[in-house]
Amino acid sequence: MDGQIYLDDLGPGVRLTREDGSEFTQPRRTEAWICTEPLCGCTEVRLPIILATPGNAEDPASCELFLDLESRVLAKAETRHLGGSLQGLPVRLAAKLVPPDWDRLRNWFIGQKEAQLREADPASLEAEFPAALELDPSLLVSYGVMVPCARPLLFTLGGMTWQARDEYCVCPPCTCEEVLLTFKSWPGEVPWGPAVHEDLGDGPTVRLSLVEPRWESVEAAGAGMPGLESLVGAMEMAWPDLRALLGARRSQMRRMAATSPIVNPPWASRVPVRAAKVGRNEPCPCGSGKKYKRCCLILPGPPTLANPIS
Repeated sequence: MDGQIYLDDLGPGVRLTREDGSEFTQPRRTEAWICTEPLCGCTEVRLPIILATPGNAEDPASCELFLDLESRVLAKAETRHLGGSLQGLPVRLAAKLVPPDWDRLRNWFIGQKEAQLREADPASLEAEFPAALELDPSLLVSYGVMVPCARPLLFTLGGMTWQARDEYCVCPPCTCEEVLLTFKSWPGEVPWGPAVHEDLGDGPTVRLSLVEPRWESVEAAGAGMPGLESLVGAMEMAWPDLRALLGARRSQMRRMAATSPIVNPPWASRVPVRAAKVGRNEPCPCGSGKKYKRCCLILPGPPTLANPIS
């Protein structure tokens, strides 16, 4: 996969050294690896390191660092032939990672996840859409909920960090070209990883057109908050290709929804059959195994509750 990151790409302090401070003569450049599931919510990077020092070329000493990007800690380490002065290498190396190094790893991680999602077959993703869509296909779905490691839509306004939650209609027959944006401010440090996409609650909301430079108010900003015009303007300033990005996300959501049994339940796609030679009590020609009178003789519709609650 393109975009590999190496120790050399991190800060100048991240070098392979012994406890006495001397560097290894021939440390191999090592590339980082991540989970290959685009919709997985894990935030771990595996950094394998092989120490190609003289005398151990055939069976070199090595270690693997498992870095948790969300918490910025060394989650665990696996070692091979690391004895003596090499034993504490994983901890020492992780301790050298400073905030800019973690930021580079995070940006690389998100870029890799975005590439995975672009290249994936939608049918293989097994996206877990909300079950409520089965009863109400008009419900909007948050991109960040479906794609836990999505890049958060952050921007600054009035010295404060803001985030926009983007939600889309995934109903198959719908041809709308809009996205619902709900804004939230972060008074402190902004979380990273799936936590940043957790329920943002209610807030100022607009319906943004993806094909025209316009938007309309859905929920006005509260007292003491910036107006919707300021929020949208600051977001467009921070994301110059905002509509192209949101349009790509909408297309991705639609591709995932097209293969979802929740968004496209079997009863919704069944075509009613009209055949004079089929008796009411005969098997339905659609192949459902039901009698014709219990299946396609009746126009398809959503299932009803066997014991409705009054």
